[in-house]
Amino acid sequence: MQNAGVGRELLAFLIHRGALAQTENGNYRMWHDRLLNWAVAQALFKSWRDGSKSDDNIVEHISHLWRDDSQRSRLLGYVPMDAIWLLVRQSTGFENILVRVFEAIERFHFRSGDEFYRQLLPPIGPLVAPSVFRRMEERAQVDQWDYMEPLADCVATFDASVILPHCLRLLSSGIYALLRSACQVIAKRPTKAVLEPLWTLLQDVHLNKEKYDKPDTSMAVAYYLESECFKALKACAMFDPEWVEEAILYRQTDSKSLMFLAYILPGLPDGEARSRRCQAKLQTHLEPQHLRAVAKLAYYHPEQNHSTCNTFAKNCVSV
Repeated sequence: MQNAGVGRELLAFLIHRGALAQTENGNYRMWHDRLLNWAVAQALFKSWRDGSKSDDNIVEHISHLWRDDSQRSRLLGYVPMDAIWLLVRQSTGFENILVRVFEAIERFHFRSGDEFYRQLLPPIGPLVAPSVFRRMEERAQVDQWDYMEPLADCVATFDASVILPHCLRLLSSGIYALLRSACQVIAKRPTKAVLEPLWTLLQDVHLNKEKYDKPDTSMAVAYYLESECFKALKACAMFDPEWVEEAILYRQTDSKSLMFLAYILPGLPDGEARSRRCQAKLQTHLEPQHLRAVAKLAYYHPEQNHSTCNTFAKNCVSV
């Protein structure tokens, strides 16, 4: 223990406090595995911070400990998460190594990354968000679809103010996988700050469908992106109902995009009054195949102005 920098007084203190226990052969062991895990993680972190271990060394240590090694006499499964917790609280320089750790964990087992992103990484806190978004972008650049949803679920656990700049970047990327991931995140962490880019995307999907369809894969199709974008737009609209009404009344758009706005109207605060004010515009600008959205408005509050609603709905569905 002297070689480890632990003097007699400190050794006595650690034994007294229960942190260390003496074995039968005269050695010392940490009493609890959880305490041992934290100590190992601190040792790894300090060796990286002082330069005695490189990024490659740390990634290898963490990925090795992540694997289920039945040969170990002590459980060290908490070390990777403890080490990540320490790394992200380093002021700078941790993002590169963190992304490499993510990549190494993904390679271990199909479900390994899924559990890691959805259950284990979120408690580390929002400081991991930039690294998670970066990993998401790396996978999308090379058309690797695995883990995109778990990555999105991970960042969706953080506050909207944390993820907003990253989501805006993804929405401007033009890359299908990133657009869809951004919509999935926003649907769970909505904010009115993304209404305009979502609206722009939805219209572009409708006007340029071929741009979002990939004939060589069943995953990248306009329909799925349209669905995710609509969910996000609907969630964000609750924070700015006036935006939806103004977009219907005063903006020029294609009939299908207008139909999607009409579907959002009834669920908004004062949805009945807003639906009534938008009724004439929708009737005159929606194409016949999209008028079912107007019929839905008419029946959403059947107890109010019942006769007018019935007549309105019948006119819509008979077109």
